[in-house]
Amino acid sequence: TMNAKDGKPFKTRAGGVLRLEDMIHILKDAAEKRLKETNENLARQIGVSALKFGDLMNPPPSDYVLVLDSFTQFEGKTGPYIQYTAVRIQSILSKTSFETGAVIFSHESERSLVKELLSFHESFYQAYQQLNPSLICQKAFEIAQAFNSFYHACPILKENDMRLQKSRIILSQTTLKVFKIFADLIGIEIPEKM
Repeated sequence: TMNAKDGKPFKTRAGGVLRLEDMIHILKDAAEKRLKETNENLARQIGVSALKFGDLMNPPPSDYVLVLDSFTQFEGKTGPYIQYTAVRIQSILSKTSFETGAVIFSHESERSLVKELLSFHESFYQAYQQLNPSLICQKAFEIAQAFNSFYHACPILKENDMRLQKSRIILSQTTLKVFKIFADLIGIEIPEKM
């Protein structure tokens, strides 16, 4: 069950069960407040993503506390955090051309990101075997964390060594591909910007 902060099943103030339509509306409104511009379509994408990720990140047989405000945070284990990371990558890639080639490791954060990307397939297989989509959500969060660590530690477009720049663009492209697979798997959209 989805529970309120007091640990009891979540209900509306009137005592009834909260309907999905109302929950989506609440999360859309919360997303609009966090955005600097009013864009109803974007707010809905973020709100629905927040709800789906927030629900699916919990193992199926477990109860969890539904804290709607925490679902729409742009940091932490949330759908909007995954979306924000993917949008960041799209922004980087929009300023460059598609690259192919080998990845060069010059920093530990690059290795960490590659390890997370390579383990995505295994988490997908385990989620399928166990009927547990929370494993995919957890892995997407770990990849987002690894990418953001890499992003802060390693210049991508401002890197002067063209071999390293190309390698980092390839890492970014690969990460975005994995996020798109993840988004398709759990049914969320990656916005063009946030």
